[in-house]
Amino acid sequence: MKIANIKVAAVLGSGTMGAQLAACLANSGIKAYLYDLKDGDKLIAATAKTNLRKINPQPLQTAATSELVKACSYDEDLNLLQECDLIIEAVAENIDIKKSIFTKISPFIKSGTWIGTNTSGLSVNKISLSLPEELRSRFLGTHFFNPPRYLPLVEIIRTIHTQADIEPLINFIISILGKEVVLAPDSPNFIANRVGLFSLLLTTRNAIKFQIPFEVVDTLTGIPLARPKSATFRTADVVGLDILANAIKTSASVSHDPWHDINSIPSFMQKLIDNSSLGQKSGKGIYEKRKDGIYVLDLDTMAYRIATKKPPSSLLKLLAREDKYEVLNTLCKSKEKHHQFLWLTIAELLHYCSWLCEDLAITTADLDNAIKLGFGWELGPFELWQQADVRKTAMLLESNINSGKHNVNIPLPNFVNLYNLFYKGNTSLAPRQGKFVAPTEFAASSRSSLRKILTTRSFEQKIIFETNETKLWTDKDEVFIFSIKTKLATINSKVLNDFMKAIETAEANNIPLVIWHEHEKNFGAGANLKDIGKQYMLGGGKAIGKVIAQFQNTVMRLKYANIPTIAAVQGLCLGGSCEIMLHCKHRVVTFNSYIGLVEAG
Repeated sequence: MKIANIKVAAVLGSGTMGAQLAACLANSGIKAYLYDLKDGDKLIAATAKTNLRKINPQPLQTAATSELVKACSYDEDLNLLQECDLIIEAVAENIDIKKSIFTKISPFIKSGTWIGTNTSGLSVNKISLSLPEELRSRFLGTHFFNPPRYLPLVEIIRTIHTQADIEPLINFIISILGKEVVLAPDSPNFIANRVGLFSLLLTTRNAIKFQIPFEVVDTLTGIPLARPKSATFRTADVVGLDILANAIKTSASVSHDPWHDINSIPSFMQKLIDNSSLGQKSGKGIYEKRKDGIYVLDLDTMAYRIATKKPPSSLLKLLAREDKYEVLNTLCKSKEKHHQFLWLTIAELLHYCSWLCEDLAITTADLDNAIKLGFGWELGPFELWQQADVRKTAMLLESNINSGKHNVNIPLPNFVNLYNLFYKGNTSLAPRQGKFVAPTEFAASSRSSLRKILTTRSFEQKIIFETNETKLWTDKDEVFIFSIKTKLATINSKVLNDFMKAIETAEANNIPLVIWHEHEKNFGAGANLKDIGKQYMLGGGKAIGKVIAQFQNTVMRLKYANIPTIAAVQGLCLGGSCEIMLHCKHRVVTFNSYIGLVEAG
């Protein structure tokens, strides 16, 4: 695998995104020159570097990491660009400003330097014209999602001039920066923002139509749909309403989009942006945090009220069911307004994504991965559709379309009727090509082989043993995997018994043992104190002593096991779970894991 050898990089523009991009590079041990204008004698980039320590969530791995970020000015430090192996422009989303920056720096760029624009949706081909021809072959769109330390997606956009082999740069972004890459076409807002904005605007339109309060919308379109808790309107606040408005204008530039009319700024959002007593100018968005609680905008009064309204509990129970078709069919048939709001929001999103996938000539995996990695959805639109049954769900959508319930009543694309699956094995459907295609090599390598999603291969599992608390299994007999099934992968006596058995089984077969939890995002939150408390109530101090001894025996058995033991750590790794990690012979740890003692957190 070829990886670009990048030791020094530059980021042009020290706004919130540019400064955090510099921090992202520094976190991976890369020297980053951060450029901006001068304000009199002051370096704007120096102020931005100082402010990195004030941002929450923290962009820097440690305070010392900032030493790798050097504040620079366009007036005095352009000669330093000659040292750079990678230059990323991250100035305001204005094509004229971006072009002027590239025109200014072009004479200082050495041959062989990779050049990227971090535009979130402007034409990369048009921006490339500001560079001399000899530099265009290594120029491309590098759209990092904000905040770049925490969101994994980088959309890579080639131009018609990009002639260089971009795989080494992609492998650098994956292997060194720890990101995941989706190749996107040079179309306004690319893939993730195009789908994310459409979903937000469609949800907003339906919320107003059915008079669903904003906090109720966020409850329904967040965790119950396997999406982040920020859901719809909290996400709008996090992004920033003014930034959102600019992105909507970019999507609106696609004149042939049948849903063109949806790509307009809702009037209440425009009022929040324009009104100095509301919106971001006063530190308020759709929500406002006060001492006595969270307040939300009421559309009837355009004033804030306490956010206390909730959706019907019966609807939340319905959304929790595993049978996705049953959920969609029930929503479709119901006359209750919350059910109809949610059904039409999901249904028309699927309708739109089927059109967009064909229009952009991308695969179902490209679209699903972009929205999942960029916006934190756990399930992409096509994954949901396939889990609910492609054909039966299509019939529900066709009924909607025929009865005029969608904003646009164009028929579903032909490929929906030609295929019963959007994913088959390790392949995904490419509608424009009319076939299933395997992921590119870099796309396959960017994903953990243990991540169970539809867009990667299905596990060929062989279960060695399984209890209510744990499972020992193998994937093609290469390693044994010990998974804890308790909530937050907490540890109790039964887990410890199974852990000891797993170590002995792996040793008997001379196979390495990986500790990784198949359905849990955390490595572990330590001991199950509720379980231990019960034992104390029944057996007093002696019972606690037995649990402590059992735990120590288990971790010592793990430490001196005569096979490789590997802790695959993500999320929380606290207390006893941290001790388990420390006693393994090897650790593979995600960058943003939270490791240590609970008391010292």
